[in-house]
Amino acid sequence: TMNIRMWRARFVICLVLLTTDHWPLTTASATGHWPLTTARDITDQRDRQAQVQADTEQLARRVGTMLRVMEHYKLDPAGEKKLLDEAAATLNGLSQQQMTAVLAKLDAAMQAADTEAAAKHVAAAYEGHREALRKLKGLLGRFDAIRDLDSAILRFDKLARDELELSFRVADSLQDSLDGSSTDVNRRRRALRAEFPSVRAKHDAEEQAEYCGDLAKLLQQLKALKPGLHVDDVARIAQAEQLVLNRDLKAAMLDLANRIRPEGTIENRHRDWVKAVHGGWVASGQLQELAHSLRVPRDKVQVLRESRQKIAAIMEMLAQEVRESVEFFSRPPTQPPDRIAFGRRQQGDDANGPRSRQHADSASRLGHHVRAIKHQITGIAASPADTLSHAADTLHQTDLAFRQVAPLFARVFQVLAEAQLRHALAELDVAIGRVEKERSDALVATNAALDQIEQLLKEQKQLRDDTQRNVETNNDDAARKQAPKQQELAKQGTEVANMPLPAGPRTKALLNEAAQSMDDAAKELANRQPKPATDNQNEAIARLEEAKLDLQQAAKNIEQRRDDIAKLEDAREKLKELTKEQKQVAADAQKAAEQEKPNGEPVAQAQEKVMPPTQDVAKDLQKPAPDAAKSAQQAAEKMEAAKSDLQKNEAKEGAAHAEEAAKELQQAEKQVSKALADRRAQEAMDQAKMQPNQIDPAQAARDVAKAMDAAKSAQQAAEKMEAARNDLQKNEAKEGAANAEDAAKELQ
Repeated sequence: TMNIRMWRARFVICLVLLTTDHWPLTTASATGHWPLTTARDITDQRDRQAQVQADTEQLARRVGTMLRVMEHYKLDPAGEKKLLDEAAATLNGLSQQQMTAVLAKLDAAMQAADTEAAAKHVAAAYEGHREALRKLKGLLGRFDAIRDLDSAILRFDKLARDELELSFRVADSLQDSLDGSSTDVNRRRRALRAEFPSVRAKHDAEEQAEYCGDLAKLLQQLKALKPGLHVDDVARIAQAEQLVLNRDLKAAMLDLANRIRPEGTIENRHRDWVKAVHGGWVASGQLQELAHSLRVPRDKVQVLRESRQKIAAIMEMLAQEVRESVEFFSRPPTQPPDRIAFGRRQQGDDANGPRSRQHADSASRLGHHVRAIKHQITGIAASPADTLSHAADTLHQTDLAFRQVAPLFARVFQVLAEAQLRHALAELDVAIGRVEKERSDALVATNAALDQIEQLLKEQKQLRDDTQRNVETNNDDAARKQAPKQQELAKQGTEVANMPLPAGPRTKALLNEAAQSMDDAAKELANRQPKPATDNQNEAIARLEEAKLDLQQAAKNIEQRRDDIAKLEDAREKLKELTKEQKQVAADAQKAAEQEKPNGEPVAQAQEKVMPPTQDVAKDLQKPAPDAAKSAQQAAEKMEAAKSDLQKNEAKEGAAHAEEAAKELQQAEKQVSKALADRRAQEAMDQAKMQPNQIDPAQAARDVAKAMDAAKSAQQAAEKMEAARNDLQKNEAKEGAANAEDAAKELQ
């Protein structure tokens, strides 16, 4: 056991020294020699020490006292809990920032202890610092427990970033280990001057194991939140828990810790570190996805617009990275650079190596940001989400190329990533336009839902067939691997069910039942129960097929209605012109009848010109407005009679038939207006269904009815004014005045 006084003295000294950003590591290298501390380092250390000495010593006294008591008395669990309670009271007055600073200094002290202790005490000192970290991190957890979903999201996002940063350190250890046997003298010399890779890998493995513990604690705290949350929040937590189960995230992160730990031959270590680098990249993305699953759904258009702005910003940062990397590697410095970071990178003879690793880190961080955007838009716009996924992977490949000091290959990946991001921007513009139209256009929304249902059916049937084969072969493990895909389909089914659609309650119920069946199937698959999962999959397929038929009929009805509206609008305009022409024919026939020797042939020819378009209108109105079609046909028949009379110079009878034809056309026009108002009312109701949070359907129906009444009154007023004009032309002033007064009342 280490001497307590010596350990505490070293602990205090480490805390003081580690407050300087440029404190040199004195870690044994692969050669077994100890790097020397320069006079400049000592001067910088002395100057900075004077500024922070008081605060550091105070923290060291508090924490050192607690750790000394723990080490001396070897407390049992009950006593340890009591001491931790006392420690909590001691640190209660500290701010969150100070508590975090304590942990950061202890983490740094752990590394310093490895270098300063004698060889026989290195392991013991390291374990002592690790124990201190575990105790204080547990203490911090009591003050930093998540209290709502927002704090949980922040913690998962932070864990994702930490996982990514750890993968950078593992990649550095791998590259240093490879450079140790490189034929490049500068790269081999830099590797030998760095901390021995296996020592760093041991530390990184233990840190990865702590991340596994952090994930387990966060999930436990998340579960404890459920009783006090809204049902929607509980559903998102359940979705997050299912995501962890489907991705097997706990086991994957624990496997990373085992792979990072330096064991076996150097070839085996290299193989495991390569897999750990990739695994860390994947795990950080899955933690991102986990954080996103807890977020409250937002407006689709807003999400897409924000995503577009973020991608544009990332492209600017990528362009800056390209400029800096091209400028550096086209004219690399001839002198070795100063130490550029504390911890894992040291001064070396190769100027390109440290700078390459800086650009490597930046590339993967950009890819991490791109991947976060991808998670946000996956359920809204699948195509740009896939493009962003490829762009994120390309940026990660840029990281790997830079880490091997291959700037030309890295430049190729940068160009590819930029092209993919530009393509994603173009796809997002299309998606924004489509979503905006889906939100306001009933037919576009219905067709979009049909496309998604068609794709869901295709993928669900394929997954059902695969599950059925697993049932026949009793391959429960293979069935379990299908759970993530089934859960993703369930998520897509829920999104379709929540789409604003002009469909009725039955269709919505069918979509919700399908989504629930898919979710149940995912749970069965995760529990290695493929047979019940197959039953749920078949149920989901049946419900989706029914909903598909309903939506197909709805789309057909909308298309027919819009076609009717176009025909009715065109017919109404034609009827207005025909009515005007027919009234002129009737007036000309009346004038001819008043002559002593009437000549009806010119009027008959004018009447004959009006007949064909009237018959065409009657034919076009057969389906959209049968009553109007009947009136138009009767008008055509009256026109035929008028033409016959006029050809016989029976002008008086011809004028009467022509007048009756004009009235039939007016009647047809009114019936067309009524049919048109009915269709537009249905369109307005569909619009209300498309925006349930913005439009009250009942109020919309009242507004439509009011508009229809207003249109009807306006039509009646027009008819009264036309009658008044005719009366006045006939010098029937009394009747004309009455009709004019009625028209004024209709307009009030």
